Amino acid sequence: MSLPNALWTSMLPADEIFTHDRVAVGAAGNRIEFADGSTRLCATSGLWNVPLGFGNPAVADAVDRATRDASYLSLFRAPHRYAQDAAEALIELADPSRYRRVIFSTSGGAANDAAMKLARQYWSQKSGGSRSIVVGLRGGYHGTMYGSHALSGDDLLQSAYFVDRRAVRHVSHSDDGEELETLLKREGSRVASVVVEPVLGSGAYALSEAFIDRLLALGRSTAS
Repeated sequence: MSLPNALWTSMLPADEIFTHDRVAVGAAGNRIEFADGSTRLCATSGLWNVPLGFGNPAVADAVDRATRDASYLSLFRAPHRYAQDAAEALIELADPSRYRRVIFSTSGGAANDAAMKLARQYWSQKSGGSRSIVVGLRGGYHGTMYGSHALSGDDLLQSAYFVDRRAVRHVSHSDDGEELETLLKREGSRVASVVVEPVLGSGAYALSEAFIDRLLALGRSTAS
């Protein structure tokens, strides 16, 4: 039996019909419950954003306190104490000798947009804007906002949405970095950043140690 569908889900036709066994109604731990009563293991941690499990009491309690103490405080041109405390905690975990600032975002796609903007702004202020190209990996997924959509290396109908990819390049991750090195030799003076996931999100492909080693070495040689 199919369900009437008033919801238009991402990346599917608007009139897609879903049966009960595909409609999630709850989740706990690492399993998702569906409308037909079945449960399945979630092997992707939601959309890669539930690493502590569904319904984790510590997370639920923290969200409950936040909604009661300050249901919404903006970071638009002004700080607030909750964000300041969270930023300090993140820096302490990440290594204060390497990081000094945190930018919070509303989603992974928005965070990648911000990262691309920061990289381009950095080089614009440092060298007059000669470095604007952002390099991603084929098969990488970074979101579907216009900047992150351009950076995503999967075919996500970018041409249908007129996503501007003129300042984005994609290279293979399966050749231990050879194509990346060739690109940097050709266009390195125009590259603002290279964005990679240690495990490519759309297919769970782990990057090889050889690729990562080559990436870091290339970064050191082209950073100036």
